[in-house]
Amino acid sequence: MTENALTFESSLTLEEIKANFANVDSYEQIMDALQEALEYERASHRGMDRNYFDDIYYTASIIEYAARRTCNAKSAIVKAMGIEAFQQFVDLADVNHCLSFLQVSDEIIEQYGITQGTCEVLPLHAEPSYLKVGAVYAKRVVDTESDPIKYWSRLYALLAQ
Repeated sequence: MTENALTFESSLTLEEIKANFANVDSYEQIMDALQEALEYERASHRGMDRNYFDDIYYTASIIEYAARRTCNAKSAIVKAMGIEAFQQFVDLADVNHCLSFLQVSDEIIEQYGITQGTCEVLPLHAEPSYLKVGAVYAKRVVDTESDPIKYWSRLYALLAQ
């Protein structure tokens, strides 16, 4: 492959891609079909078929983990990320969950310049575990926010306190 070659990656199956291009005979139609495929993928990524509870649970757990590793409050971690990056992080939770907590927390710490804090937080493997804390936050979000699409913003508000 040459250096300037374009590549196309998609989470759509080959059958879905073929279906999108079944009745296409011009460049404009190809571009429209690609746009429709991308919009479909975004909609299904944010749609009701997605398990928002798992995304919130994972995100709350990883924030707790990073806070314990750096001796910072959870609010320091989410404020360092900012609300837009936090939302993107939640959106990618279904991808990141297959990575180790150590790897993902290292990426958060490095990307957002989180330094070692001085506050007293629970040790990394103390009880309640970071997973139990994540579950408590996820339950609070679900109990206080009726719209799953807004779970991420409710979680941000809780963690930023």
